Amino acid sequence: MTKKTGGIWGFIKRLFGFGNEYRDPFSYKAASDEEIDAELNEPFKYDEAKTRREAEEMIAKSFEDEKTTPENADVFFQRATGYSILGDNEKSLEVLDKILSIDADYTDAYRLKASIYDDLENYEEVVNNLDRAISLHVEQKEIVDSDGVFERIDNLLSRIETGEMTDDYQNRGAAHYRLKNFEAAIGDYTKAIEIDPDNDYLYSNRGEAYLEAGNHAKALEDLNKAIEIEENEYNFATRAGIYRQTGNYDAALRDISKSITLNDAGDQEIAQFFRRRSERAEIYMEKGDYDSAIRDYTVEIEKDPAYFEAYERRAAAYRSLNMESLAEADEQKAAEIVAELEASEKSS
Repeated sequence: MTKKTGGIWGFIKRLFGFGNEYRDPFSYKAASDEEIDAELNEPFKYDEAKTRREAEEMIAKSFEDEKTTPENADVFFQRATGYSILGDNEKSLEVLDKILSIDADYTDAYRLKASIYDDLENYEEVVNNLDRAISLHVEQKEIVDSDGVFERIDNLLSRIETGEMTDDYQNRGAAHYRLKNFEAAIGDYTKAIEIDPDNDYLYSNRGEAYLEAGNHAKALEDLNKAIEIEENEYNFATRAGIYRQTGNYDAALRDISKSITLNDAGDQEIAQFFRRRSERAEIYMEKGDYDSAIRDYTVEIEKDPAYFEAYERRAAAYRSLNMESLAEADEQKAAEIVAELEASEKSS
């Protein structure tokens, strides 16, 4: 049984200075542990034009390489990855099927198929492909060289493989969650936690699955652990949701307010995607504090004047306070925005 990684060896060559042609690897100064950590933890900066250009180059190179190595699965994986980056899922899946006809044990082909099916919201196929990827995963055996070079290569590969396995269980758990197979999701998140016990995101995810399964105590236990590991806005917002479902509105408001504070202090390009004030407003609504809900919806509207849901919800708050004219004005504004959006969709 083989295990293919679709480019990991190229990464190793770059880190350790190995050239594409044969050279004596021991004539190079190996990268330090600090340099390896810096490489693995370098902040991701997305450049769409550059990414598309590199994907097109990958595809073109794969066609050239195919002329000399027509049955090389790695060459086709390069092409499938390029198509996937460009958003051509149909072509990517076609190439991935070809890879698996060459090597049915090419693990990363199943992983990429799972990723594509996740984009297509076909979660049954996500589960099916990750089932196969997980079953094929083989831990690297320790190889020790007198100079320690191969031991360090093995250690690095082990770190990469550990991350891959964690991702496999996490992604399969997310697919089970979307399929409402909450117990299966909990099982996968638990396996991921066993591999990476200091990952706060895994505890948050499992906590959400416990919440949907109706186990509020376990959900709260997991979110407490997640926050113990890292106090980020997502963890506080998730725990706020647990408190909200159990009717502990004061605790929910404390957590969601903490989430808002952290969100406002963070990267604004990321912060704009979260509507935590709307979440807090919903808690205020359930608590009967309509004035506070109106204030939060108003802030959301100021941030995004096209956010029609905020107008609809603020209208409900105004109506609860018997402010009918303001409620009607918000409902009319929401209807106008919806009509504009629908007209724009029809014309595009």
